Amino acid sequence: MNLIQSVVFDAAYNSNENLLICAPTGAGKTNIAMLTVLRELKQHIIEGVIKTDEFKVMLLLYPEILLKLMLYFTDLLIFELLSNIIL
Repeated sequence: MNLIQSVVFDAAYNSNENLLICAPTGAGKTNIAMLTVLRELKQHIIEGVIKTDEFKVMLLLYPEILLKLMLYFTDLLIFELLSNIIL
């Protein structure tokens, strides 16, 4: 973790407080966003099972980060919505 991530870690991972992170490109803002996603997942784990019917997370991600999530969390429904998809 870098300095900015270390400073906001407790708020991002251990609280439900709103965050506004302003930092230069490459400062780790995406990793901070991922901490909040992990916090949300952590809140819905019961007896080692993620209760996916209890929550939805929407996050704008770069394609390479989306791919990493899809490969790591194989039991979660993770998909990409594009502007040309009609819901």
